[in-house]
Amino acid sequence: MYKAMPDAKGKLYSYLGIVLFSLITILLFISLKQNDISQVFVLWLIFLLVFSIPYLRQIIGYSIADHEIIIHRHVKNIRIPRSSILDAQIVEPELLKQSRRVFSDGGLLGYTGTYSNSTLGIMEVYCTNLNTTIILVTQSHKILISPNDLVGFMVELGFENLI
Repeated sequence: MYKAMPDAKGKLYSYLGIVLFSLITILLFISLKQNDISQVFVLWLIFLLVFSIPYLRQIIGYSIADHEIIIHRHVKNIRIPRSSILDAQIVEPELLKQSRRVFSDGGLLGYTGTYSNSTLGIMEVYCTNLNTTIILVTQSHKILISPNDLVGFMVELGFENLI
């Protein structure tokens, strides 16, 4: 399996989110009276919801099987038939700076969802690191992934002539 390690921006967003929410909870807890403890409980339920959805959808790695590419997540892996892949290319990080979120999680434990880019077009993104990405062009859409070993992934996929 090819690992999916987070980039610095993704780590920062994740850590800041956890620290900020923890600080708000502590301050709320300090300011409340004993009989208002239910508000802290409700706040922690919101916290669990806000962080559990991105955690469950978090990309943990990629693998190439005989007939498919598998994007591994904690819940519901994504499977892409190899026969549907028309092209694969390594994407320069500069090119992704033009990308805009259409419908996505943007940085909290990774980047997943639909993004738009003036050069690449509309694409489904399943990344943890926007500095090491490959775009897979299929018969129906474009998919952006971020295995740590770009060259190894491209060679195993059979697109070593594009490196």
